[in-house]
Amino acid sequence: MRFFHTALLLLISAFTYVTSISAHNVQDLPDNAIVYNPVDSARLVGTWLIPENGKIRGALVLASGSGQQDRDETIMNHRPFRAIANRLAEEGYGVLRLDDRGAGKSTGDIENATTATFTGDIAAALDWLDSVAPGVKKGVLGHSEGGLIAINLAQNPKCDFIITLAAPAYPGDSIILSQGRNLTVAMSGKYDAEPLQKKILATAKSDLPYNDAKSAILELMSEQLGEQANLPIVKKQLEAQVETVLTPWFREFLRTDPKNAIMAVEKPWLAMNGEKDFQVSHDNLARISGLNYNAECILLLGHNHLFLECSTGWPQEYFSLKGDISEETLKTITNWLEKTIP
Repeated sequence: MRFFHTALLLLISAFTYVTSISAHNVQDLPDNAIVYNPVDSARLVGTWLIPENGKIRGALVLASGSGQQDRDETIMNHRPFRAIANRLAEEGYGVLRLDDRGAGKSTGDIENATTATFTGDIAAALDWLDSVAPGVKKGVLGHSEGGLIAINLAQNPKCDFIITLAAPAYPGDSIILSQGRNLTVAMSGKYDAEPLQKKILATAKSDLPYNDAKSAILELMSEQLGEQANLPIVKKQLEAQVETVLTPWFREFLRTDPKNAIMAVEKPWLAMNGEKDFQVSHDNLARISGLNYNAECILLLGHNHLFLECSTGWPQEYFSLKGDISEETLKTITNWLEKTIP
């Protein structure tokens, strides 16, 4: 998930044809899976990885976090989805991972896309899985926003289980405020910009037309900055920031409350969170546990949002960390699948 924070003006910084691929020699896999979303004909290109012996005990589709991700969910040189797919294929599972629409080799409208759009993409991927791996249990593994997608798809009859990594459990505007608060307090010990951010998010969350909302947010930010707001470079930055918070995806995310969807999940569910996650804090895991007693919730100590062992959990640390995803994360997933899928 993008890292959203506030420091006066900064609001935003930081989802037919098939052949089979063996779990060995997977560094440069060909595009052997193409999924079409029938709603808008988005063409999603990716990799279908199966065990070397061709025997599939279960199948999963991977749903990435927010922002346009490639099929490996590459983030600052880490490729967690590639690592997950490789390990699961070694354990006997088929894994489908796709370039998100508008990323890599996939196509589709991204300017007007929302979480609902990406949920439709992964639903189409479930249909694709059903065509190539009939008769086996199928599920969705989602990271961050992908966790929301997995939760939404738990009601899909073709989805037999879900695994969520750092899935947001609070309303979107609360998630954004939490991100800003967590990082700013950790770095400076205070969060003076919170009142301003609340006003900006409330405006973006509202039903105001785009131009009206843009004018209102620019006025709020200009009041905070005073004369600096008239500097050409600052005006340009403000325009870019406001355009980002008023995208269809961002406005819809602010309005999203996953509470009812979480409560409705009756399929087997593994929910995980990193103890040092600054982007989707482990409070979200506690909320999942409180809303749905069927979810098996596991907190990984010393892990960040990328499910890597870390020192601080700050996004600035991501570049210095090695590996794609921790061994503890992979073992937790495979152990749960082992007992969930006979």
